[in-house]
Amino acid sequence: MNYKTFREQAPLEPLSQYSIIGYICAVLSPFITIPCMAHHWKPNKLTLAMIVTGILAGILLMMPWLPCKIVSIVLYFLWFVWDCADGEVARFTSTFSKYGRHLDWMSHLSCHSLFIIAVWISFQQSSLFYHGYVLSLVSFGLLAAELISRSINTMMSLSMQDDVQSVWKPKSIFSLDYIKTQLLYFPNLVCFYPIILVADWILQYHFAFYVWCVWAVIYILGIIKTYIRFVNVMYKN
Repeated sequence: MNYKTFREQAPLEPLSQYSIIGYICAVLSPFITIPCMAHHWKPNKLTLAMIVTGILAGILLMMPWLPCKIVSIVLYFLWFVWDCADGEVARFTSTFSKYGRHLDWMSHLSCHSLFIIAVWISFQQSSLFYHGYVLSLVSFGLLAAELISRSINTMMSLSMQDDVQSVWKPKSIFSLDYIKTQLLYFPNLVCFYPIILVADWILQYHFAFYVWCVWAVIYILGIIKTYIRFVNVMYKN
């Protein structure tokens, strides 16, 4: 199977049906999916590769050297390409395991948490670091919000409560709903924010701190809203 054949069998949906990072990585993922299927890799093996890549990316982002942080950007994109590829292998080969989905969530849980800590450490390694209390409050508030989000997703899966969703698929990429969806989709932050951070390390314009705070506050407020909706549905049922 080549890329063209793969795309004929699994055509890309419109951008409005993806996260931004999801669309980019869905374009790239067949370059991993095709050889993995040729070598009979199971989806869970790809998920393990995703976990290793995400942890390595987080460690490199923590390092006080710019080249390490640049490499972490590449690894974070590769991390999400693995995420797309494991699902594609599962669907193409009809290979599904009882805990495969939960292993994927574990990958996101561990790598997202490490990413937040890595960004927090990165700010303390350069002249970009100031407003320490605000940085810590926002960063660990973001960490708490993401843990709550993962818990809600797990509960939704176990209870089959499909009427509570933290993200959705709006019809137009120019709609406000689409923009909010992208800001509430954590892998967008994981993959794109290191680019902003590295750019600020080089330019020293001190904009990365404000981008981090604004994005984090939007995400935290979004998760609070989702949490209230989730508790309300659980209470009524």
